[in-house]
Amino acid sequence: MNQKDVNELLELCISEKDIKKLSKKGYTKTEIINIKKKNDEIKKGVTILDVISEILTWLLS
Repeated sequence: MNQKDVNELLELCISEKDIKKLSKKGYTKTEIINIKKKNDEIKKGVTILDVISEILTWLLS
């Protein structure tokens, strides 16, 4: 992976540590971007579930 690719990934808020780790494992820039998107979607889902859980707990108490 060249420096231009690394800079693009850094602009997407992917840490340099993660970039190095994933590129050593053979992931391409596109695959790293897709991993980042999936992780963001998972975090959003977990947050929504936490909010629903808190509301249900509040309603049932």
